[in-house]
Amino acid sequence: QLDEHWPSEGKLVKKLLDSVGEEKTSEIFMAHRRSYVANSDLVKMKEAGIRKIRVPITWAVFADALAPLNNASYGQHCPEHDAVVVPDPFYKDDSALVTVPRAWFKQFLRKVGSHGMQVLLDVHAFPGGSSQGTYNGIWPLDPMFWTDSSKNSANGVEKPLTEVGNMIVDALINWVEELPAEEFRAV
Repeated sequence: QLDEHWPSEGKLVKKLLDSVGEEKTSEIFMAHRRSYVANSDLVKMKEAGIRKIRVPITWAVFADALAPLNNASYGQHCPEHDAVVVPDPFYKDDSALVTVPRAWFKQFLRKVGSHGMQVLLDVHAFPGGSSQGTYNGIWPLDPMFWTDSSKNSANGVEKPLTEVGNMIVDALINWVEELPAEEFRAV
């Protein structure tokens, strides 16, 4: 229970991190992810004739792509198995997200594929926030993706957030291209 409503995922993660710590915050998010779309939901979607579903993801699914920016913040976890809290590259003290273990995500893709459906992966939140709205990961803070640079660089060299976003997109594309056939067919 929080004393006030949370305005965005990034702010919720930060509040939880400050109140219950990183391990519990990651556990809370994974519990939500495991229960949000149940097998019974996929059955109902298939029965309704739905063949493609949009799956909003955040840049944090591929946070490890930002290890060259700051290895301590983004490169110290196993992206295949670990759910960890990572700071937003611009709002490093104000907003954070929980990574998505890729092994878990592959399992989700297999489950979707087993129902004869596919997913459209929608990178819904970019580093620094790319648009106004509660879905941007940093709301109510102003989006900085198009106009500013990272503030969480280990060597003090800032990188344009659009370039940081390209690092994420490159990692997503490479990951999809390397998926085993069963998961690849579901994308």
